[in-house]
Amino acid sequence: MIISVSSEGSRVIFSFELEEGDSRNYGKVEFNQPTCFFEMPDSWSLEDVHPDILGLASLLMTYPFLGNTIKFNFEVSQPFADKVYETTKKVIHSVDKNLSTRSIPNQGVPALAFSGGVDSTAALELMPNQTKSFFLDRYMSEGTKSLYKSEAAHYACNYIEKRGKFITKTVSDFEYIRKPVGFPVDVSNSIPALLLSDFYNLDSIAFGTVLESSYKVGHNNFENYPERTHYKRWGSLFSKVGMPFNLVVAGISEVGTSKVVLQSKYSEIAQSCIRGEVGKPCYNCWKCFRKLLLENVLENGKLTDNSLDFHKLFSIKEARNHLIKNPIKHENVITYITSHYTGENKMMTTLKKKARGDKESMEWLEKWYSPSNSLIFSRYRDEILESIKGHLQVMTESELNQVKNWDMKSHVNDSNTIKLTKELGDMLSDHQASSKHKISQPLKNSSSNDTKMIVKELSNLNQNQKEISNQLNVISNKLDDLNLQLKQKNNSYSGILKRKINALLSR
Repeated sequence: MIISVSSEGSRVIFSFELEEGDSRNYGKVEFNQPTCFFEMPDSWSLEDVHPDILGLASLLMTYPFLGNTIKFNFEVSQPFADKVYETTKKVIHSVDKNLSTRSIPNQGVPALAFSGGVDSTAALELMPNQTKSFFLDRYMSEGTKSLYKSEAAHYACNYIEKRGKFITKTVSDFEYIRKPVGFPVDVSNSIPALLLSDFYNLDSIAFGTVLESSYKVGHNNFENYPERTHYKRWGSLFSKVGMPFNLVVAGISEVGTSKVVLQSKYSEIAQSCIRGEVGKPCYNCWKCFRKLLLENVLENGKLTDNSLDFHKLFSIKEARNHLIKNPIKHENVITYITSHYTGENKMMTTLKKKARGDKESMEWLEKWYSPSNSLIFSRYRDEILESIKGHLQVMTESELNQVKNWDMKSHVNDSNTIKLTKELGDMLSDHQASSKHKISQPLKNSSSNDTKMIVKELSNLNQNQKEISNQLNVISNKLDDLNLQLKQKNNSYSGILKRKINALLSR
């Protein structure tokens, strides 16, 4: 592939030309767009970006489509090219043998690829105060039809900024390189931080990568992340450009990150649903199904038939599609949730048995998996560990072994699991047939929850009124200043005019 990088004003543009050996498809994903852009700050300059950074950013955009050779319109360092070949077997032909690699800045600051979701918000809560967050803002052209909505994430970004934290939004259309739209590589959302690494003196990069993604807990079997190809490839390449991984929440499950956020000052803004509006998730996707149940368990300690409207909850089509599979995606979280269910709803009780919530408690998902400390950048490790321990307990030796011995093969192949999977599928099919309506929101039935929501909304309204009042005062003061300036100018002009008239009359 031939990859060219250029800039027009504050916009950096990447162009891709496929050659023989490159691929237009991988699985159901296809190469869709030969160029993309990123909007940079006005004072940013392409010439100030290390070529290895541009090389890594290019790989993150095109990796699934790359053949065996890469040609840039710039030259990367030999050590970077060697590391690319070592980890990917791809040859870079554009190399400057005299170019040094980018070093980790001595007085650098940590970066976070922030999404606005619960997991990256938990990472922000646990990271040092000087952390700089970078939000990848998907460009939406006029007329674009998409379920994706950025309003909630924008609100979270603004909320964080108003409270003194650094965060910047980078508009880009790079997700359209592939079809369907999305990240070519799961860590591609770090590209804004990479392109701004020297501009902001960044020394590491964090993500909202949780235990389920890093160590594969909840999947078929445990995998030690430092030994996985993903870490060996991308972790090595990020380190080679002076931006090592700083995986703050890699040892924390989805249950733990939710717990961290609920205890934090960000509890009102974290929203994993990317289809909803500010404070209003879509309540019609798998994430909403899972997060709503989990939030209820963590807030109330149990789940009863009065906690939620399960009739509406099981009407979520995307959730039904996941629940009839064996294993269920994020089954460990479903096990944890259902282990706290004490009601008699037939679909919930069957799901509880299918996910082993009647036998396993999974309380260890609320705790921190300590071997993950090696994935936290050494410069900030002690401070972050102290923060983690301030929010969560550390797993015991027995619980650590439960993580390391995670294996779903026997459960998935068990005849009772297969039987329960079919039973639940039949129940959900019958439920679908009797529920033709599309839900707008599974309402919480608990009056205490309603009261909490009302109190929160009133608090938010009061805060908004204060902010509006402050803004009006600022505007009022500016208007007073302008009026004063106008009066002074009028007086000045009036004096000049009078002098000119007197001069004419004296002639």
